Amino acid sequence: MLDDQAMFDRETVFFGKDKKAAWVVCASPAQALLVKRMAELDIRGDRSLPDAERACRKLLDELNSRVEAAKVEFDTLASSRVSESKVRAEIIALMLRWLVHSKPSPGQRHEPECAQPAQPDPDSDGAGA
Repeated sequence: MLDDQAMFDRETVFFGKDKKAAWVVCASPAQALLVKRMAELDIRGDRSLPDAERACRKLLDELNSRVEAAKVEFDTLASSRVSESKVRAEIIALMLRWLVHSKPSPGQRHEPECAQPAQPDPDSDGAGA
C-alpha cells in the first residue's frame, strides 16, 4: 500500500514486491488500510467489507483495539508463566494466531521440528491415571 503522500492510487493494496505481485483495488483508502491490516494478521480469502470510508475506519479501529487488548492479556498471561522474553513473544504470537484463526484441532496440530516424542514414565505401570 502506498503512503498518504503518494501521487499514485492509495486505494490499491499490493501483496508482494515483484512485478508479479497480486493487488486489490479497494473502494477507499480506509478500506485499503483495513485490507492491509487483515493481511498482516494473515486473514486470507474473500471477505465482505464495507465500502464506506467511515465504516471501514470504524471496523479497522475495532479490529486494532481488539488485537491490542488481546496482546496485553496474552502478555500478562505469558509473563506470569515464563521469564524468557523470546519464549514469551512466541507464546503471545501463537495465542494471537489462535485468536484470529482459532486453535487447531488435535489432528491439525503442528509440532515443532525439535519436539521429541513423549517418553513413558518409568515409574508408571502404563495403565494411566
